[in-house]
Amino acid sequence: SINALAAGTESWTEDDWITWANDLFATACSLEFDYEAGGCITTDGSSSISVNGMDYYLATDYNSIEEATADYFSVFSKTGRENKFAELMQEQDGHLYIIPAGRGSDIFYKESLVTSISNIGENTIEFTVENYYYEDLYDDPAEQENHITMTTDTFTVIFEDRVWKVLNL
Repeated sequence: SINALAAGTESWTEDDWITWANDLFATACSLEFDYEAGGCITTDGSSSISVNGMDYYLATDYNSIEEATADYFSVFSKTGRENKFAELMQEQDGHLYIIPAGRGSDIFYKESLVTSISNIGENTIEFTVENYYYEDLYDDPAEQENHITMTTDTFTVIFEDRVWKVLNL
């Protein structure tokens, strides 16, 4: 039973789990975007190194990958992410360097909603997520609302280190 894993959740209903999952999903998506787009780590563009032909800029807030990713791994499981930051971050001479990153502008995201529990494993819970996207950006917001597509995906959490962490988005 999922209620036996985490203290304080013994009386949770499926609605409680879905509400909790929506909050965790929103936090995880925001954190993933911050790390993928490089917005969570301040860099000094005047100080860089080159590794395999790629330029990495000095991180001003952190000196190691472990330090820089502590917030990330407080929410995400390391399972399947052991090398997640290998190409995004480099350590050299006691300093951390970050590759410049960015997000494409061809996706018009609206929102995501965790709608149900689709599977319960020994130490995992899989949720169904509906992702909503605008088909295009229109000048008239009402017109934009008439052109929305929805995809269905899964969101899985794992009970790891005595807390629930995101296994996949």
